[in-house]
Amino acid sequence: MQKKELLQKYKKEEERLLVAKLLDKIEFCERRNKIEYTDFLDEHQENILKNVLCILKKDFILYGGYEEAERKILILYPQKLKSIFEENKFNLNTIITVFRLLPLKEEIQKLNHRAYLGGLIKLGIKREKIGDIIIHDDGADILILKDIEKYLYTNILTLKRFQNCNIQMVDLENISKKNQEMQEKRIVVSSLRLDNIISEICNTSRNKANEIILAEKVLVNSQSITKNTKILSQNDKITIRGKGKFLIKQILDETKKGKIPIIINFYK
Repeated sequence: MQKKELLQKYKKEEERLLVAKLLDKIEFCERRNKIEYTDFLDEHQENILKNVLCILKKDFILYGGYEEAERKILILYPQKLKSIFEENKFNLNTIITVFRLLPLKEEIQKLNHRAYLGGLIKLGIKREKIGDIIIHDDGADILILKDIEKYLYTNILTLKRFQNCNIQMVDLENISKKNQEMQEKRIVVSSLRLDNIISEICNTSRNKANEIILAEKVLVNSQSITKNTKILSQNDKITIRGKGKFLIKQILDETKKGKIPIIINFYK
């Protein structure tokens, strides 16, 4: 399939740009016979690029620094390096760095995921250069692309929220992972429409839920959904950007008043 044909499959400008950049990287990888990789991708972007690469039958890996990573980079490699990647011999520390921030004990509780991410964005770092942010008892491990390591190390302490932090650069093998605690929530909806369920999950109005959906902030099973009337099913996975990930664990029997109770799982 030609480049023009592939791009025509995508109606949204940002999706076409994403695919165009991938196609350029494929060309560079093959012409220069060297590794190429993307910035960190969200679920929807990852799904788009995987589909393109399956059509083109190209070798690639997706990696976010650890097995359960949500945000990942896509790595393309030439045939001469195929065995190295298949045998897991490539040093991925050359692409991704773990930036560990260790605040003072009395300041740890003040710093949540939003505070860490907001600080990096305030420094002018683009979101796509940042992978997962893993909060643990001593602070946070932030996965970043290697090419911003020096800039971040030089400037991070200029932010007031981080000025008392100890900084460590850590190998990927030594990420501090804290098991997330799964929570359960019971909601009651009038139907299994997406806007109904988003409204209850976010504890907001239907109008606001529709705004969230139309703003393309909702993924269902890794697919971006803008149709508010979509009917959801048990075991569907919902991602709401800025809110988190949710699983429809169980759809219970309809009540006498015609309402539908649903058990939702989510991470605390």
